[in-house]
Amino acid sequence: MPLLAQTPDARTFAMVFYLAEVAVGLGDSDTCTKLRHVVGDVAAVSRAIGSGTIYLLGSTRRTLGRLDLAVGDHEAAAAHLREGLALDERLGARPYVVQGRLEIAHAIAAGAEGGDLDRAAELARAAAAEARRLDMP
Repeated sequence: MPLLAQTPDARTFAMVFYLAEVAVGLGDSDTCTKLRHVVGDVAAVSRAIGSGTIYLLGSTRRTLGRLDLAVGDHEAAAAHLREGLALDERLGARPYVVQGRLEIAHAIAAGAEGGDLDRAAELARAAAAEARRLDMP
């Protein structure tokens, strides 16, 4: 992936995050592993991109956490997802807050933070309640 060898500009940044969504969705752990390094380099920021229309990608840490989760690094996933959740809460990005809570629940259920299934269920219920308030599918 020579295009990803450098810190992405705005256009490449968007492509990286779309690629991350596809790689996670397909369960492509090799691509997720490569993207973790690229996303990790820019994880301290949250970008909005667009020309004419603004598109907020949510917290970069949340994306990094999703990549961690996809490659089985549950502890790193939980840590990054929590950092992402905090930023998305500060931004008022409520749909990403829902996704973040659900993804943290998934990481905990997979074994992160001692695999506390009660805590995972609590987070999943909170995510579901907020999703209903937002009329999310």
